[in-house]
Parts: sequence; C-alpha cells; structure tokens
Amino acid sequence: MDLSTRIMVSRRKMAEWKRQNRMNASVRIAILKKELDQALTHGTRSTQEIQQIRNELNQACREEEHFWKIKSRNNWLKLGDRHTKVFYAAAKQRLARNRIMAIEDDLGMIHRGDENNGVVASDYFVDLFKIRLRFVLTCCLTQVPNVIADLLRVGGLS
Repeated sequence: MDLSTRIMVSRRKMAEWKRQNRMNASVRIAILKKELDQALTHGTRSTQEIQQIRNELNQACREEEHFWKIKSRNNWLKLGDRHTKVFYAAAKQRLARNRIMAIEDDLGMIHRGDENNGVVASDYFVDLFKIRLRFVLTCCLTQVPNVIADLLRVGGLS
C-alpha cells in the first residue's frame, strides 16, 4: 500500500472508532448535568460519587472548550492568512481608538471634521509657542543688564 492509501484507511478507522467510543461533547455534558442534578436532589449517591460526577462534568466542559478552540483556529488558518487577519483587526481597532472626532477651542466651541480639528490644533500650538516665547524672552532679558539704555539716559552714546 502506498502512503496516501494508508493515510486514508487510518482516517476512516479513526472516524469509525470515534463514532463508537465517543459521544458528542454537548450530549455528554447534558447527561452529566442531569445525572448530577438527580444525585443532588434525590440524595441517593454518596458525596464521593457526586464529586466524581462533578469532576467528569468539568473535564467534559474543558474538552469541549479545547475542541472548539482548536476548530476555530484551524478554520481561521484554513480560510485566511496566518497574520493578516490579526494585523488588520488590531490596526483597525487602534485607528478607531486614536481617531479624534471633535475638538474644543479656547472659547469652548466644539469643532468636528479633520480640517476643522487641524485648524483648531494649529491655532492652539501657535498661541502656545507665542506665549512661551514671550515668557522665555522676558526671563532671559531680565538677566541681561540694561547697559545701552543706561548710556542713552546718561547721554554717553552720541
């Protein structure tokens, strides 16, 4: 037998084994929930048996969750590229989060739209740097002695 035939036979046998030995996870969970409910309401089972049913139910839930996690990842890998889907989703989310929808000016008026937001932001920074420049010049000039002004007052410069 060649390799592809052996793989095909193995897959068939595994599928047959799965059908015989393993029931649907949701059916198994439903059966275990019903069994646990009966054990708790009727009080016919020991605490050890009830704990065993709980453990089996938890294990069945974990197995089902693991199955769906693998299945969704396999479908995603099969249908799309490994990275582009995640990259574009993250970029789109970041763009939506970083987008400035409206901006408020100094007078309290709200401006919407990229062009208006740009004008308001530009005006804000122009005003900010004008004020800073005046402040820096004032601070610096107070440290400089007024030699020329003093000479003019005295009449030393002609």
